Amino acid sequence: MLMLITMDSVMQATVFFIADCPVPNGYVTDSTDCDDANAAINPAAIEICDGIDNNCDGNIDPLFTFYADSDGDGYGDNNASVTDCAPPSGYVTNNTDCNDANAAIHPGATEICNDIDDNCNAQTDEGLLITFYADNDGDLYGNANNSTLACTLPNGYVTDNTDCDDTNASVYPDAPEILFNGIDDDCDGYLDEFGTGIFSSANTASVFSLFPNPTNGEFEVYLQLNNELNAEGKIEVINLLGQVVYNKTSVLLKGKLQAVINLNDEADGLYLVRVKVDEQLYSGLIVFDKQ
Repeated sequence: MLMLITMDSVMQATVFFIADCPVPNGYVTDSTDCDDANAAINPAAIEICDGIDNNCDGNIDPLFTFYADSDGDGYGDNNASVTDCAPPSGYVTNNTDCNDANAAIHPGATEICNDIDDNCNAQTDEGLLITFYADNDGDLYGNANNSTLACTLPNGYVTDNTDCDDTNASVYPDAPEILFNGIDDDCDGYLDEFGTGIFSSANTASVFSLFPNPTNGEFEVYLQLNNELNAEGKIEVINLLGQVVYNKTSVLLKGKLQAVINLNDEADGLYLVRVKVDEQLYSGLIVFDKQ
């Protein structure tokens, strides 16, 4: 319905109502179609990858970047890409593969110890490397100051790090202590060649004696500490070959230990006698002479 208003010479308004003009068949009031020959093309259409501006926005096909996935693991190569509206065969939408020639290597892969970054996190064998220690003298005890990280045991290395001299295969923890060679053969922190009693400066007032000396094989070990400690003392007698020929635990009462030792079956010669109490070591030399 249309309304028409007219004015006469005295400014009197007259209103006329006129019936609507009908819309002709095949016409609309909208004028935004960009291809009136194709009903699928209009401003409300969904843009598809067909080389046509389907939605009349002035752009032909949305473009995306796709990345080559040569190894088929679902992860693309950031250095090999194409721009298209649909992924070509052998391409994916992500670019996170760090080795597109190996399908076992990609983000999320299980890291194994193989000197390769399997999971593309810029780390190699993280959490899997083992510390090994050089064993230059081949005694199976390693040098704590010379180590390497590896997946498997390298040649010349061991898992132990307790060798105190990695240039001498005869020196290692619990090796036989050889007297008078100026070496800590067994890596216990002591040179058992010389000494007449006290090894620790904390016990300079203690008394350690072997009587009689020389002996025919029977003698007394006497130790008096500068305190009234009640503890156990480990007594050892060692020959010149570093062999322990006597080993016994005795008791200290109020800081004093007395023990009689009989080694009549041992050969004449020089022996080392040592007593260990609470990580402190006391030692002396005794001569066996049965003549």
